[in-house]
Amino acid sequence: MRFILSSFLAVSMLVGLSTFVPVPVQAAGLTEAQIQAIVSLVTSFGADATTVKNVEASLRGQPTTGSANSVGNTGTAISSCIKLSFSLSLGVTDTQTNGEVTKLQQFLAQNPSIYPEGKVTGYFGPATMRAVQHWQAANGVVSSGDANSTGYGYVGTKTRAEMAKACSSTFNSSNGGSSY
Repeated sequence: MRFILSSFLAVSMLVGLSTFVPVPVQAAGLTEAQIQAIVSLVTSFGADATTVKNVEASLRGQPTTGSANSVGNTGTAISSCIKLSFSLSLGVTDTQTNGEVTKLQQFLAQNPSIYPEGKVTGYFGPATMRAVQHWQAANGVVSSGDANSTGYGYVGTKTRAEMAKACSSTFNSSNGGSSY
């Protein structure tokens, strides 16, 4: 009972403040189950997706994103514009791609119907691959097959170019790889 009351108070404070100023919370001491319980509680109160993501990020000690109404936001804004230089596929990490897996995940996470997990981990795992497949299908890049045969789930030259269309500057596809 004490945990539930403590969680409710912490969540209430986070939800109330998350739309104004990101609240840094030390993740030390919280288990994954506790984090998920708090996130579930915030969701059950009908908080919007941005608030839920900000609460989870805060609990994990990660940067948060501000809303249009935020004041004094020091979090990282996510842009709908993305330019990637590396071809990305299952198993690659930020270390191998100069942080581009995180950029891709942030881009995909903007649309919960594309990337419902919304996890930004810096690792291109199965959830990221599914999100890429959803994005490719929704944007007419490719909608069947697999990463090796058709590029479905692979972020190669063609997918990077389509993602970069939202950007006003020229896309640079100099880092080779397949055309998908």
